[in-house]
Amino acid sequence: MLANKKITCPLDFVVALELPVERSMAILLTIDDCKVFYTDYLHNNHHIVDDLMDYKAYKLSKTVFNLDKFVNECMLGDMKETFKKTFLHSFSNHDMMLVNRAIANGRVTLEYIYKEFQKNVHQNILKYVL
Repeated sequence: MLANKKITCPLDFVVALELPVERSMAILLTIDDCKVFYTDYLHNNHHIVDDLMDYKAYKLSKTVFNLDKFVNECMLGDMKETFKKTFLHSFSNHDMMLVNRAIANGRVTLEYIYKEFQKNVHQNILKYVL
């Protein structure tokens, strides 16, 4: 599949394999990610999206994020970037507006979002917000 393609960055890899770009680019952040995904996860399932979700679950299991770090980074830094790093998912500005509105209205908290995600890493966290 990749025999005659020059892969210099994750986007090259994603394009060469015709992976879903937005979802893949949130998970495959480095060339090393691409190598591990290619050798250990690609074609393990019937659908490539399932392969990506399995790799995402693996990466999340190796993460050093915890609730305190997540909340602190959301409060002190770029919440959108913190969400992307924590949940390995791309969020639009509109998505983040919904998150911020739900928090401001008291419907959810950062703690609730994080803990619910830990229960099911395959669930899109926007489900907890809407």
